[in-house]
Amino acid sequence: MKHILLLLLLAPFLVAFNSEETKPRFEYTLTGETNSDYEGEKVYLHNTSRNELIDSTIVSDSSFSFVGKLDSIADNMSMAKITIDREDIVIVLEEGDIAINIQSEIVVVSGTPLNEILNTFTIAERSLYSDLQRDMTQTQYEFEGNETMLQQKDIELVDKYNSDSKNLYDTTFNANRLNIIGTYLYPRTLSNEPTSTEINEFISENPYAEKEPAIMQLLTTTQLRELELEEDGKEYRDIVMMSFNIWQEGSYVDGGYESIVDEITLHNPDFVTLIEVRNYNDVKFNAKLVADLKKKGKTYYTNDSYDTGILSKHPISTFQDNKDGLWGIAITTEIEGIRFAVYSAHLDYTNYASYLPRGYNASFSGKLPAPITDIKEIQKVNLASTRDDAIKAFVKDAKQKIKDGTIVLLGGDFNEPSHLDWNDDTKDLYDHNGVVYNWDVSMIMQDNGFVDTYRELYKSAVTHPGFTFPSDNKDVEINKLTWAPDADERDRIDFIYYYPNSKIRLISSATYGPIGSILNNKRVDEDTEDNFITPLGVWPSDHKALISTFRLYLDEKK
Repeated sequence: MKHILLLLLLAPFLVAFNSEETKPRFEYTLTGETNSDYEGEKVYLHNTSRNELIDSTIVSDSSFSFVGKLDSIADNMSMAKITIDREDIVIVLEEGDIAINIQSEIVVVSGTPLNEILNTFTIAERSLYSDLQRDMTQTQYEFEGNETMLQQKDIELVDKYNSDSKNLYDTTFNANRLNIIGTYLYPRTLSNEPTSTEINEFISENPYAEKEPAIMQLLTTTQLRELELEEDGKEYRDIVMMSFNIWQEGSYVDGGYESIVDEITLHNPDFVTLIEVRNYNDVKFNAKLVADLKKKGKTYYTNDSYDTGILSKHPISTFQDNKDGLWGIAITTEIEGIRFAVYSAHLDYTNYASYLPRGYNASFSGKLPAPITDIKEIQKVNLASTRDDAIKAFVKDAKQKIKDGTIVLLGGDFNEPSHLDWNDDTKDLYDHNGVVYNWDVSMIMQDNGFVDTYRELYKSAVTHPGFTFPSDNKDVEINKLTWAPDADERDRIDFIYYYPNSKIRLISSATYGPIGSILNNKRVDEDTEDNFITPLGVWPSDHKALISTFRLYLDEKK
């Protein structure tokens, strides 16, 4: 984050009268200064009383200015905001003795990761958002095939949503943001395969849209990702991958299965690696999930599996089930003629050696007389699991595919931390008790050239610990979420890895789930700089999930 002191000067308003007008006209000038980081960035002036964009200008030589006329301050600009990179300054203009009240300092977030906008929602916002999603889905079922009635009902629902959000926030900028979300979430007024021209026209009608790239990424889903867009003259499309430990099919949480369906529907990832598939009551979970996603308008492909699963928005070419139970399953597919291999892994949970320095038994059987900090002892216990064997088997298999140019992605629950998180910076944090350890699985992955997506973008395990377990879950008792109640057992044990390839570039990665964790048998909200995406409603798991986005360059296809 960067702190910028904006010096705004309001030149005297010159009042003029027009014989044909009953309202005075005001001329105004607003000027401001920033630092050089915002050279060339747009600055926006908003009328929040009418939810309108008044004007925009470009930062040049670290300064900007607005010059214009208003019929009435009270009617047209009773409250306004200046926005730089999605952060706001409120300007209050009062008739009589013209006054301007501003914040003396604002925080500007540069390079906000895609999808992060959900993390800024309040509970009330999420409730409205979730209600709209539910009602729109129900309407789609009721009026399927009747496009005229469906469009009419859509308009009614969005109007209600916009009204509710405005009542909730009166005339704040948040209402505008939610209105855009309501418009983008179900873009049924667009053609099934909108062109870039159609989308640009749609965006141009919503002046706030270009300041909310997270909304565009989150809510325009596959339709936008399938467009042939350009970056530096290269055609590309974005590929989104989710790794999701669903805690025995969401069965531990009331409404857990339904939330799995809803969260996948919301983010519409290209690939989902599922952990803890159980096929309870002889019901094939993957097939059921695909059928229920189809009812939501999302088409996925899958195969029968146990413990780990994979969903793909792209037809599956081959399916590989690792019968020895080591790393899980794999599929291959093609996107725009480019080959992908996607692996789903659930590594051995026994001999959970990261509990030893925290004074707990690695077999989840309770406390030890004292923490074990001897590296040789920790390694002995860790290697007694099959995790290292599993990841070696994965590497051997993946390397065969990498040889022919296939892009390899791996997502899963590793049941083991990363050496990137147990280093000198963290040895006195998180009950590591001075231990610095090169955890075996992550070292094998690194030594063989695979990249940890979250840690690639967020280097520091202090500012961005990225804990995925144990996640808080407000619908579950704490004693069902923790195995080491008197310790700080938080770790990052869920991962998305990829093997570098000239055809792709990692552009974002986020921890996905409740912002809270379990610490010393208490529910705590993480006070970190982590990139969180929070769920809309019920969370089905005791883990947080991961979402990573890759840019696939189509010019590189063979």
